[in-house]
Amino acid sequence: MTQHPPTAPLDRPVVGSYPTYEGAQRAVDFLSDSKFPVERTAIIGSDLRMVETVLGRLTRGRAALAGAGSGA
Repeated sequence: MTQHPPTAPLDRPVVGSYPTYEGAQRAVDFLSDSKFPVERTAIIGSDLRMVETVLGRLTRGRAALAGAGSGA
């Protein structure tokens, strides 16, 4: 997942609303587990300090690669 500073508002349909960030993450995980293409999904906070664009499911390989990259 990547993090972007807020930009101009986009016309995005709201598919769910959750009181916590963790709840939103669980919903995206559920969609991904159900084979929904989450690559164009975003988690947008109510205070709009950050927009997180979902790039896809985090697999063990991707996690290992990210860890190796940050450790280098």
